[in-house]
Order: sequence, then structure tokens, then C-alpha cells
Amino acid sequence: MILAIRYVFLSCPIRISALIAIIVLQGLIPALNIFMTGEIINGLQTSATSNNDLMVTIGLWCLSLLGIQLMQPLVNLLQGDVTEIATSHFSGRIMQRMNSSFSLSLFDNKERYEQLEFLKKEAAYRPLNFIICLIYTFRALVMAAGLLVVLVKYSGIGSAICALSVIPLILVNLRIERKYWENLLKNSKDSILMRYVYGLSMDKSYLQEIRLYGLGKYLLEKFTRAAKSMHERMHKQRIRALLMPIPASILSLLMLFAGVYLFLNTLRNSHLAVSALVMVFQSIVMMKSHLDEIATYGVNIKSTSAFFDSYHSFITDEIEPVVNGEVALPHHHPFSIHIAGLYFQYPGRNSPALNGVDFSLNAGEKVAILGDNGSGKTTLIKLLLRMYAAQHGSISVSGIALENLDIEHYRQQIATVFQEYGKYEFSVGENIALSNYEAEMHAERLEALIKQVKFPYALNTGLGKQFGGDELSIGQWQKLAIARALFRNANLFIFDEFSSSLDPETEHQLFMDILALNTTVIAVTHRLGNIKAFDRIVVMSEGKVIENGDFTSLMNKRGKFYDMWHAQFQSVMSEAV
Repeated sequence: MILAIRYVFLSCPIRISALIAIIVLQGLIPALNIFMTGEIINGLQTSATSNNDLMVTIGLWCLSLLGIQLMQPLVNLLQGDVTEIATSHFSGRIMQRMNSSFSLSLFDNKERYEQLEFLKKEAAYRPLNFIICLIYTFRALVMAAGLLVVLVKYSGIGSAICALSVIPLILVNLRIERKYWENLLKNSKDSILMRYVYGLSMDKSYLQEIRLYGLGKYLLEKFTRAAKSMHERMHKQRIRALLMPIPASILSLLMLFAGVYLFLNTLRNSHLAVSALVMVFQSIVMMKSHLDEIATYGVNIKSTSAFFDSYHSFITDEIEPVVNGEVALPHHHPFSIHIAGLYFQYPGRNSPALNGVDFSLNAGEKVAILGDNGSGKTTLIKLLLRMYAAQHGSISVSGIALENLDIEHYRQQIATVFQEYGKYEFSVGENIALSNYEAEMHAERLEALIKQVKFPYALNTGLGKQFGGDELSIGQWQKLAIARALFRNANLFIFDEFSSSLDPETEHQLFMDILALNTTVIAVTHRLGNIKAFDRIVVMSEGKVIENGDFTSLMNKRGKFYDMWHAQFQSVMSEAV
């Protein structure tokens, strides 16, 4: 819990400090009000009290009431600021932690991925719940302490027993909340499934297939099963929360009865006026109410603080296998690449994705990488981009070991088009230039790229219905992704099945544009229509390079490439006939 308080405090220390000070003052005012009430009663009973003294006492009593009225809006103001700032702070820190990771390893670790999904879901309200519970508990604690100070002078033992009557409830609530948290972790898997299935059902890009194959009912059944499983666990938890406190509540009530009896028995011989006794009794009732708040909100602090344990682990644990280097390669010099004995296996897989890959690329060379699905092509690209760290073997770029390169600088010199490219619902210009977008500076170049990829919208057009922009087809999004890559003056251009949704004419034109670039080009592709334009062809199978040469040499070899070529083009010729 201390860890949680530290993280919350650091999110906005000035406002939280001010809020604590105001709450302390707010918590003391009711006790002051009751004390002044007692002073008024005592003054009325004492003939020696002057009118001036009585007026001062009544004035302080009125000021205490005014203070109660004025403090709450100020608390609401600071509490609102704290909750908004802290909530956005924690979500921002999770985003920052994600951005600080060089690789994709986080998503291949099952426990880390589930942790990330849990944090994404909980970050929107867990810090808020914690802050609210902390504020309410602290305020109730201050108010109860203030009232206890007033009551102790009448009966110390009775007041102490009344205060201690809350302990059984706190203990049982801790057990309830601990079980609730265990169920919450179990529910996270069902919750992830529910969000995923719900998202599929609402995603326009899936609806056509869902309608065609009648998946709607199947997805609804999966959603319902997960929801039912989660409901059953939480219903049992709520039943437990209903029944478990009953014995503790009875014990607490008996302790309160004993405390009040001792308290009033002590007052019986104190010769207090009836009005003073009413004030004391009201103080006991108020203190009990605040103690109950402590039992409720204080226990919630304990359970919600578990979020911060997971948050702390995610923020501080070392999970990055890719180590950054310091070397920066010169700009405008096409990369040469040498790969030797490269080996990589994904966690939980039975066989390696790459198993001793060897080949080289000369600076400015255009190389196509072919192979069946699962042959290791995309994994090889990910290692070249330092999305993963090789487990054995080496990669050098322009004579420098890959691990010695400054990753950010290195990646800025690479242009890529992936199969899964980003569809950013910003303007067209932002989609192409991204973080480098400056409309006035880049307008001419961006307009030329839009024309080159035959994109039909203007530079400042907003995209995506989420923000009231235009909806694009898959092919149009793909054109934007290609324009994004062409925007960079890269030393290495990588595209992985970049033209799957383009019409043949546009595909051929962009293919030729890319191969005409004065840079090193690597293309992962299954479409062999333009394959003769490459300087060299590398064929992969089961994580190894099995063929490496130009078009003519590989055709003469009559191996895997020869079979792929004839399988594809015999199929095309048969369809034409």
C-alpha cells in the first residue's frame, strides 16, 4: 500500500499535498463544532459566563458550521484535479513504458501480455478508485480521531472500546477483498475474451465474413459463456460479501454496546445536563459512522493497491532482451548486410523460426526473399529491424555489428511496408509523414507522393469515421503505407507483401519505383510477376536459406524456386485458358 501511495503522490504532489491539508482541516471542524457546542452548554449552565464570552463562543460555533460548508467545494475541486491528472498520468506512463521497449518480446511472453492487458483495462479507473478510497478513509480517520479526542475526556475506556469495535469489520473485509482480487485476476482472461469477441462483432472489416459464414451466433455464444463464467464467480463473491460480515458485525455491535454502556455509566455520576449528554451521545454515533467508513474504504485501499504492484512490476522489471548500442551509420549511404549462422526460436515454440541463416547483401542491391508460409522470412526481417535479439549468430550492417548500432538512429534510416501496416485516423499528411509532419515545409513533397501512389484525397483530409473523417478501402490504406515508406530517404527499404490489395497497374508502377531507388531493397513476396527485376533471389525453407542467386541461375537449378515459378504461372495460364 505504501508503494501505491508513493506512486499516486508522485503523479501530482502539489495538489495532493494541498488536498491532504484541506481534508485534515475539514476533518477537525466537526470535532471543533461539537466542542464549541459543549462550551455553549457549559456557558449557559455557568452563571459566571459573561455575554461577551458567550457571543464569542457562539461566533466560533457559527464559523465552524460555515467552515464545513466552504471546505467541501474546495475538496471537490482538488479531488477532481487529482483524479484526472493521476488517471492520465498512469495511462501515459504505461504508454511511455511500451515506447521505451525496443523489441516485440513483451507480446511473446504470456504472463507479460496478460499483465499488459490487465493494466490497460484497469488504468482507466483503478488509480481513481484508490484515490477516492484514500481520501474518504483519511477524512474519516481525521474526523473519528477529532471526535475521539472530544470524548476521551468523559470516558477513556468507553471511547477506546467504541473505537476498537471497528476492528472485526476491518479484518473480515480484508478477507473479502483478498478473495475479490483473486477472482478479478481469474476474470481477466474471460474479460479479454469478451472484449475481443465484442470488438470482432462490431468491426466493419469482419462483418461481411461474419454474415457469410454465420459467425454471429457462434461469437455470441463465446461471449455469453465468458460472461456467465465471470458472473458466476462474482455472484459467489457477492454472496460471500453478504454473509461473511454478519458474525463480525455482531461482534462489532457487542463491542460498541459495551463501550457505550461504560461511557454512559461513567457519565451517570458526572452531573451533566441532558443537552450535554445528547451531544456526547451524538458524538459517539458520528464517530461510529466514521469508523465504519474506515472499515469500508480502508479495506478498498488495500485491494485497489494491488493494481500498483502490477504497475510497479511492469514499469521497473527488466524485460528487454534487445540492448541499445551507440554507433550511428552515415546518412544517404545504402546499407550492406552480412548475416552468419542466425538462429532464433520464439518462446513456447517447439522448433526454431531461423536455424542457421547465412547470406549477404551488397550496398544498393535489390534482393527478393521467397519461401512458404512459416519458412522464417518475416522473422528474419524482424531481427534485421531489431524487433528481436538473435539467440545465436550475427548480423552486421555496413561492417558494424547490429547490436552496436543506436537503435533509434538505425531505424530512422530504414523504410518499411509491412503486411500489417498502421491505419492512423489522422489527416492524410500525418499518415504519410507521421511525427515529422509539418504541412508547410513538406506540402510539395507530400502532394507528389500522393500523386505517385494514386491516392484520391487531399493532404489535409481527415481519415476514419471515429473522428468524422472519410473511410478508406484496404487498397487506399495500403497506398498510404507505401507513401509513408517512400517519404523517407532510407538507406534500406524493406517491404513485406506490400501490394496485396493494389490493382496490377499500380502495383507494377510502384514496384518499379521502389526498385529504382538509390538504396538497398529487401522484398518479402509471394507474387513473382516482377521477380526478374531483382538483382538476386533468396529462397528460404524451415528457417534456412536453401537457394541464393539470380533468376536465371535459380531457374537452371530446377529447385524450389523453379517449382514456385512454374506453379504460379502455370496456374495463371490455366486460368487464362
